[in-house]
Amino acid sequence: MHTQQVQDLESNLLSISLLEGIAEFVSMLATGTTQSHLPALQYGLQHDAQLREVFKKDMFSYEYGCWLWSDAKNEFGTRDLAYYMGYAIAKKYYEQTSDKQAAIKEMIELDHYKEEEIEAFVNHSGYFKESMEVLKKEYRNIENEALIR
Repeated sequence: MHTQQVQDLESNLLSISLLEGIAEFVSMLATGTTQSHLPALQYGLQHDAQLREVFKKDMFSYEYGCWLWSDAKNEFGTRDLAYYMGYAIAKKYYEQTSDKQAAIKEMIELDHYKEEEIEAFVNHSGYFKESMEVLKKEYRNIENEALIR
C-alpha cells in the first residue's frame, strides 16, 4: 500500500498517522479483513474517545514520541497508537463519503507533503468536533505557554 502513497516522513504526527492508518484501512478493505493484527488498532477501537483527546494535543508536533515507531512509555500502555488514529480518521472519512471508490482513490493519493490537503481531509472526515483551524490554534497556544515557562 505504501508504494502507492505520496509519502513525507518528515511531516507532523497527524500526517504520518494518516500515512500509516490509511494504508492499514485500505489494506483491510481490499482484503476483506475485519480484524487487524495490530494491537494498537484493537486497543484504539475500545478507547477511541480518550485517544482522540490526547492526540489532539500532540498531532501538530514533529516529534512522534510514544505515538509511533517507539517503545516509549505512554499513559495507554500500547505502542504505535498513531496507526489507530490514522485508521480511525480514514474510516470516518470513508463512512462520510457517498462515493466509496472516489474516497479510496483520494486516500491513496493524499499528498502528505501538503499540510492544507491533510487538514482538509481531516475536516471532511468529521472525526474531530473542532475544525483543524481551531485545533491548530489550541496547539499553538499550548506550545507558546510552554515556551513562556
